[in-house]
Amino acid sequence: MGTGPIRVYLDTRRTRAALDRNIFGSFLEHLGRAIYEGIYDPKSALSDSNGYRKDVLEEIRKLSVPMIRYPGGNFVSGYNWLDGVGPKQDRPRVLDKAWNSMNSNEFGTNEFLAWCKAAGTQPLLAVNLGTGTPEDAAALVEYCNVDQGTRWSELRRKHGVADPHRVRHWCLGNEMDGPWQIGHMSATEYGWKAADAGRQMRYVDRDLTLVACGSSGPGMPTYLEFAEVTAVCDFVRGRLRSKKKLWLSFDEWNVWYRARSGSATDGHRQEAPHLLEEVYNLEDALLVGGCINTLLRSANRVKIGCLAQLVNVIAPLMTNTTGLVRQTILYPYSWALQHGRGSVLDVLMENCPTYESSGTETAAFAGPIQAAEGVLSVFVLNRDLAKPREVELNWEDRTGGRLLMAQVLTGSDLKAVNDFAAPTRVVPKAADKPVASGARTRIEVPPRSYSSTSGSFRTPLGHKPCQQTHK
Repeated sequence: MGTGPIRVYLDTRRTRAALDRNIFGSFLEHLGRAIYEGIYDPKSALSDSNGYRKDVLEEIRKLSVPMIRYPGGNFVSGYNWLDGVGPKQDRPRVLDKAWNSMNSNEFGTNEFLAWCKAAGTQPLLAVNLGTGTPEDAAALVEYCNVDQGTRWSELRRKHGVADPHRVRHWCLGNEMDGPWQIGHMSATEYGWKAADAGRQMRYVDRDLTLVACGSSGPGMPTYLEFAEVTAVCDFVRGRLRSKKKLWLSFDEWNVWYRARSGSATDGHRQEAPHLLEEVYNLEDALLVGGCINTLLRSANRVKIGCLAQLVNVIAPLMTNTTGLVRQTILYPYSWALQHGRGSVLDVLMENCPTYESSGTETAAFAGPIQAAEGVLSVFVLNRDLAKPREVELNWEDRTGGRLLMAQVLTGSDLKAVNDFAAPTRVVPKAADKPVASGARTRIEVPPRSYSSTSGSFRTPLGHKPCQQTHK
C-alpha cells in the first residue's frame, strides 16, 4: 500500500444492486421494556389515548424505519397469539418462559399493527413454530389478512377491526436450531414443519413473503456464511431448473456483549423488567457503522435486515418516565435510513489498507457507495485509532456537483456514552468540507470515525449512458 490517498473509482453504470429499503428494518420483541414502557405505556403522561409513547413514536416516524419484526425473538416460540387479541380485560396474564417474565397481553397483534400504521412502518410478523403448529400459523394469517366470511376473519371483526391488516412478510419461527429455543428441533424437523406452515399460510393468502430460519449462533453451520448459503440456494435452483430466486434475511443484528447473562437476561417473573439494556459507547457505534456497510455490500442478495432491537432492549433508543435518549448507535443507523436509497455502486478501490481478521475474509477500509436521483452518498469507516485518512473519489462517468451533507461521528474517548445525565456526549458533527475538482473529490476522514457524505453529481456534456449494468 502506498502513502497517498485511498482511491475509489465510481461509475453509475456499474451497480452492485438496487437497494431494498427493508435492509434497514428493526425489531421489537416482548422482552424487557421494549414494548411495555418502551413503545406502549398507557399510564405515562407522555402517551397518547392509545397508550403509545408519543416521543418514541415521533422519533421512529422521523427515522422512517421501513419494517419492524414482531413479536420475537425467543418469546414467539412459546407465544399463543390468541392470548393477545380480544377485549383487554379478558386477556390472560401469562408466564413468558423464554425470559422468565410476566406478560399481561395488553399489547398484542392488533395493537402492534395499529402502532405500525401510526409509525409509518410495515410489519414482519413471526409465527410460533416452537409450541405452535402450522395450523396455528395459518389461523393467524387468516385473522390478519382475510377480509370476512371465515372463522378467524370474523373473530377479528368481532374484536373491532373491520379491515384486514394485509401483512405481507412473515418469519417461520425463530432460531429453531438453538438449544435454548422452546421447541428446539433439528434442521430436518424444522424443514418439514416450516414447509408445512408455509404451505398452509399460502393456502390462506398466496401473496406472502416467507422467511425461514438459518443458523442462529457463531458455533453453528452457515452462521454469517453469506456466500456459501447463496451458493447452495443457487445450486438447488439450478438442479430444479427453477426460476425462483431465494434472498437472504439478516433479521437480527447488532452489538451485544455486556448484558448477556444473569439478571440482565432473567426477568424474575416481573412485568417489564430491565433486561438486555446495553449501554452503547462510541466504539460500538463505529462497529454498527461497519455492519451497515457490510449489509450494503451484500445488498445483491440480502433484502431484509433488522437492527435488534429498537427501544430499550439492545437498542438505539432508551426511555425513562420523563423522556428518551438517543444512544450512540442511533446515528450510523439514522444515516443509513436517511441516505441509503437507490442503487449500491460496485466500486473499484486502490491503495486501501486492510487487516487480517480470524474467521472472516480480509476487511476493506472504505464503505459502500450508493446513488439515487442524482445524489451520491458515501459511508466511510476509519478503523485506524491514530491516523486520519484521505479518500479520493474518482468519477468515471459523471462529475461532482453540490455538497448536500458531510457529517462525522468521532471522538477522543471510544468508551464515551450517551445517557440521561449527558444525552449529547457522543453526537455527529460537521465534517471537513470535501474538496472537489472536476471528476475528482477528496474527503478527509479522522481516526476512529464513521462518516456520511452526500452530494449531487452531473452527467458530463456529450456523455452517452451505457445500457448494460455489471453485477
